[in-house]
Amino acid sequence: MPITLPLLRARGTSRPIGLAAALTLLAAPLAAQSPAPCADGALPATTDSVRVSIVATVTSRDTGVAELPAEYTSKLVSALAPHFQAPAGPFTVLTTLGAAPTLGGAAPAAGSVLVPALGTRAFIIVRKDGSVAKLDMITQSMSLDIEDAIEAALHAADSAHTLPALPDAIKRDSMPITITLRVAAAADHPAGELTQTTLPKYTGVTLPAAQDAGLKAIAYPKADIPADAVELQFVIDAAGAPLPITFDTEKVSYRESLDAVIDGLPKVKYSPAQVAGCPVSFSVMQTFSFDPKNKDKR
Repeated sequence: MPITLPLLRARGTSRPIGLAAALTLLAAPLAAQSPAPCADGALPATTDSVRVSIVATVTSRDTGVAELPAEYTSKLVSALAPHFQAPAGPFTVLTTLGAAPTLGGAAPAAGSVLVPALGTRAFIIVRKDGSVAKLDMITQSMSLDIEDAIEAALHAADSAHTLPALPDAIKRDSMPITITLRVAAAADHPAGELTQTTLPKYTGVTLPAAQDAGLKAIAYPKADIPADAVELQFVIDAAGAPLPITFDTEKVSYRESLDAVIDGLPKVKYSPAQVAGCPVSFSVMQTFSFDPKNKDKR
């Protein structure tokens, strides 16, 4: 019985292509279908990979509750884990496995593993019985897939009624909670592990750097405040621009200092990170210091 090969149509035309051309397309090497080395919006292809853990840390957003009981946070992560699916890419932002590198500080140690950035945060309000009253996302990774993954897991666990009730020690009807996702070395078997997955691994990365005196775009706070330092995690895109949607405060003492950084940082121009000569988006930490003694020198 003869084998009938369906007619294939060349993209952008309605004219059928011949059998020889069809066989050529079907036999084309996979490499020819890979994204270009410096494809816009995606990290360059790499043949290296590393096994990692995607970890969830659960913390209280209530100033009256310093720390949630470990038993409760462990139960919450365990309820999410069966519903969490690690994203498969494509990935768009790079960072160091573990903590993001600090600009202006020491360079990442030799042998540091660089992987796609998959950190994000879910802000939820949990009722006394454990059900979710509200869910908001904060983008840090610029990966909608990781946000979709934790959001889907929360909705699934909530629908299955498997999320734990709030601890008896919390005498209120609901509790605001933050669930922070990060990537850690799988070999460490970290607490709070949702799942393990394999991510592309990169080497030979040039970190971003502020161009010339670009940081002078950050004005000294107008208010008369003592010395302060703002620690901020954010993404610098492949064009060297800080992305305000990713600004995430790690440490600050005065709101005026934070406002000065948030207002001025989008005006700062960086040389972007590069992998194999290709500019890429990169998640970094940076400390912005304010000292009254140097106020007039900025």
